[in-house]
Amino acid sequence: RLLEMTRLPMGHTCSPEVMQLITEAIAGDPATTSPSNSVRHVTVRVWIDNIRISGTRANVARAMQIVEKHRDRAAATWKLKDSRDLATTYDFLGLEWQHDVRKIWLSAKNAKRLPAAWPSSTTFCDAEVLIGRLVHAAGGLRIPLCRFYFVLKWWRRVVNKFNRGEI
Repeated sequence: RLLEMTRLPMGHTCSPEVMQLITEAIAGDPATTSPSNSVRHVTVRVWIDNIRISGTRANVARAMQIVEKHRDRAAATWKLKDSRDLATTYDFLGLEWQHDVRKIWLSAKNAKRLPAAWPSSTTFCDAEVLIGRLVHAAGGLRIPLCRFYFVLKWWRRVVNKFNRGEI
């Protein structure tokens, strides 16, 4: 199951952290809830305003009852009504997850944003965004970035110098 919250708390400088904690508590994450309110026998992943619960259908259904109880107590709402349905294929964090065949790949939305080849001319901002997307995609697809460590480190230093006005 993939669940999305409808609103991020606004007006706080630490708004993403607040939303992460709220979502973890609603998801029954053992790190943020008491043992009596934690979900068990499933894997729960929380990312700011998304909750992904995976496991056997029976365990996910039991965990969802707990999560929905937490949601009701917090007066939270889900973004999509059909997000509560059990699914074996869905987008989460820019990746398409297909559990029935145990595969993940870049979602169509993310794949459109990545060019087939590095552009011949680019700005620092465009290059930084592209590298961020490539690193994110590599993490989800489990592509090791060790061989690119020094290039990425060099690029980070160049961008930092540019941001400080040294270039």
